Amino acid sequence: FFCPEGSRRRSSPSDPCMSDADASLMGAEKDVSADGMPAISRAEKDAAWGSTVKVIFVAPVVAAGIGFGIAYGLYSTQDTAQVTAKISALAVAGGHYQLLSGYVFTRMVSFLNFYPMLYKSQVMRASSGNLRANMLVYEQIGESANHGKVVLVEGGDLGRYNRANRSLNHFVETGTPVIIGVALVGSIFPLPVFGLTVLFALGRVAHQVGYSSQKGYGAHGIGFMFATLAVEAMGGLMLLAGLKGAGVF
Repeated sequence: FFCPEGSRRRSSPSDPCMSDADASLMGAEKDVSADGMPAISRAEKDAAWGSTVKVIFVAPVVAAGIGFGIAYGLYSTQDTAQVTAKISALAVAGGHYQLLSGYVFTRMVSFLNFYPMLYKSQVMRASSGNLRANMLVYEQIGESANHGKVVLVEGGDLGRYNRANRSLNHFVETGTPVIIGVALVGSIFPLPVFGLTVLFALGRVAHQVGYSSQKGYGAHGIGFMFATLAVEAMGGLMLLAGLKGAGVF
């Protein structure tokens, strides 16, 4: 069976083809289930699950290491004697536990954002384009319900509006460690914290502008990278100061 020009193959006996307009939501997808979602084989799902398990455990460790390295580099550019004195004053009242608590919170936020990727890998491919902007996938219920899944509008101004708000939600999901970092280590590392806050802000703006562009998914990458580096470095400053306060080094 061949689909007519201007359409693609769909895994549905009753409606085996979909228009290119519908396919634009799916990025590079060429095989779509009857409900509109990517048709992913059991073998693909198993492989994706295995690789994603590695990602959600390895990537945060690597990111945390990079963040601590940046933090130590920033610490080295400061008056280390003055910084140590500030940390020691906090430690007298047990303030280093607050700093370490902030770092634990940062790691928790990271895990909570990575964990859903396990199940995302079971319903979407890396090549699924703007479909990946959907945090939730809905379905109708009832006797007259349509079998197709309900997702965000992808095209035109509505799609750009949806992705701009998806970026806003992503800020809410990932931004709290920066707020905590400003509160906990802003007085210990004032200039580095200011610089990281500016980097985070620029990253979030680039993320939203890129995501809401015509290209959508993928154009937000550079903003995501800058914002993530700022979050991890802020966490690194909290860990560094907490460990120093505890007398680890």
